[in-house]
Amino acid sequence: MTAPAPTGSCPHRELNPGPGLHQRLAALREHAPVVQVTLHGRVPAWLLTRAADVERALTDTRLASDDRWLHPTPGQNEGRSSVKVSLMGLDGAEHTRLRRILARPFTPRNIEGFRPRVQAPTDELVDRIEHQPTADLIQDLALPLPLHVICDILGIPPDDRDPVHQLTRRILAPESATQAREHTRDQLRDYLGTHSRHHAATGILAHHGDLTTSELTDAGLLLLMAGHETTTALIGSILQTLLERPAHYQALTHDPSLIPRAVDEIARLHGPVALGVTRYSTADLTISGTRIPAGQRVLLSLGAADRDPARWTDPDRPDLARRSRARVLAFGQGPHYCLGAGLARMEAQTALATLTRRVPHLALAEHTGTPEQPGIFHGPARLPVRLHATP
Repeated sequence: MTAPAPTGSCPHRELNPGPGLHQRLAALREHAPVVQVTLHGRVPAWLLTRAADVERALTDTRLASDDRWLHPTPGQNEGRSSVKVSLMGLDGAEHTRLRRILARPFTPRNIEGFRPRVQAPTDELVDRIEHQPTADLIQDLALPLPLHVICDILGIPPDDRDPVHQLTRRILAPESATQAREHTRDQLRDYLGTHSRHHAATGILAHHGDLTTSELTDAGLLLLMAGHETTTALIGSILQTLLERPAHYQALTHDPSLIPRAVDEIARLHGPVALGVTRYSTADLTISGTRIPAGQRVLLSLGAADRDPARWTDPDRPDLARRSRARVLAFGQGPHYCLGAGLARMEAQTALATLTRRVPHLALAEHTGTPEQPGIFHGPARLPVRLHATP
């Protein structure tokens, strides 16, 4: 067993999102699977990168979601989470009660009922670009589609959607100061509160339990933030991965039945929460021989776990025919498994099915790589394409 030096007295490895993240995570997974890191130059955490450790940690009751368990760290003013939204920061009975209510609209049956509300805007967006020579699939599809869907569900009118999107980006930007993020979050909560009468989920939730006005507003904020930024990143990564391998995209144009498996395989490779989900140690615990004291931030790297060669054969290669019993962790696991995972998958499948059917000769316009989108989610910021490339 190895015991760490007291927090703050030993150097932390700097780790930030961006190009090369998976290579850096792979090196840590092999040589230092439980290690102290610093995020964005200011936030210390313990990082877990092996699939077995991450999977167990996702259901370990000694690792809480509530940051009240975090012990203050000398010299760290950005320690605590500035975005504490509904289910994200709750544990135990309180979390179970709220999740049971909020999960009802996202049952497989209800998600299937959303399909026309996903297909219609997808068709409209593809209509706009189908006959153009070029497009940016992030700005023209991967961003507006999830934003339209979640705003439709929340009853946010079209004229308000771009301002609302800009506010969510401000909250999620890692360089934003805590006070600024709190102020922006309050702006969004106030906005959603004024639209509660038009909240499409309200009527559904009202039949399944009591929610206070504050809880309903927080639920709307959680759905808004997680419901479009993560799905934008996922759709963008799926399209980029396929277009970097034209034979894969063509395979889907010839056999659409491969699309659900392709979405899951690329979610494994390029899940939007690659760096990790955050937990807080409520007691001293030992993981892979390393002791983590109570009161520490612990980062569970879903992206590193989903590329662990101990669990996946040739893990860095997209294989649209892959069949494995291993569990993909891109959407989490356990009590905090992503509520909107089914909706995100359906949106990605719909976007991909519509594109491969209507634009079969899609090709990248640039092969120099694309920058990461700003914020905490892993995905391309732009994806320039030619819509009618020569086969």
